[in-house]
Amino acid sequence: MDDPTLAEDMYAHSLNVVVLALMVARSHGYNNDQIRSLMTGAILHDIGTKKSPLRLSVKKSV
Repeated sequence: MDDPTLAEDMYAHSLNVVVLALMVARSHGYNNDQIRSLMTGAILHDIGTKKSPLRLSVKKSV
């Protein structure tokens, strides 16, 4: 995560995923424990990309 812009993008993406997951969970009547588990998974869903080569996680412009 040497590139601050990439780190900020990943952080913003993870937060967006958490917010969307929370909205879906609430609309489906999840209880607090289910929501907490879902949010934990949502915030950590891209954790493996830190170890993968940068070229795999950066989208190419068309």
